[in-house]
Amino acid sequence: MSVIHDSASDLTSIVPPGCEARCPGCTHRRFTAAASEAQKIDWLQRRLAPWAEQLQPLVTTTEVERWGYRRKVCLSVIWSEADGWQFGLWRRDELIPIPDCPVHAQLVRTLVRSLMQILPPHPLFPLAFLVMSGAQATLIVKTHQRVSLDGLNGLPWQDLAASGLEGLWLHRHPAAGRRLFARNGWQLLWGQPRSREPLGLIHGPTAFQQLIPKLYSHALDVAEAFLAPAAGNRIADL
Repeated sequence: MSVIHDSASDLTSIVPPGCEARCPGCTHRRFTAAASEAQKIDWLQRRLAPWAEQLQPLVTTTEVERWGYRRKVCLSVIWSEADGWQFGLWRRDELIPIPDCPVHAQLVRTLVRSLMQILPPHPLFPLAFLVMSGAQATLIVKTHQRVSLDGLNGLPWQDLAASGLEGLWLHRHPAAGRRLFARNGWQLLWGQPRSREPLGLIHGPTAFQQLIPKLYSHALDVAEAFLAPAAGNRIADL
């Protein structure tokens, strides 16, 4: 049994001081990469005790590839007169701002910093969430009404495109919360509605896929080798 490890939680010394102790997004932030891998193997061996001897070593990635890769992101957004727009994750009843999270891709950090600077204040722009899916970004506002988009003209489109942004959406969803997306209320603000990810699959603004292509490809290869499908076989993805 192969185990794929994408190291999304291996934050160590480069985590910003304000985020390192309080951000709820990375539970292994105090672990080294080796300690994180050891903890995960130990957990698997205990949970899968009857089959523990079948476990193979973790398949991981290089140290450099552990950082700046996450392009599937959902950030909550709040406005205050004192701090302006803040993008981050909730910890109990407090939003922890993480505009420069080192796990996030450069595109995410550039977009967040730009939006913090140019968006009109609440309630003129009732932004609740920023969602990134690959090269597609969505601003979710909690209203059915049309909102002013004048402030978005100040976005550094050239820099965002150079970082990999291909589509920016506005999604009007007054009940956004646990369920982020509704069927209606979509408006493409800039770019193209679909993108092609590194393995060639086409995706839109609500898609999900594993985030490190070579680990994802390896997982597929291992599964295919184990199943050994032949002509005429049928497979159901449960």
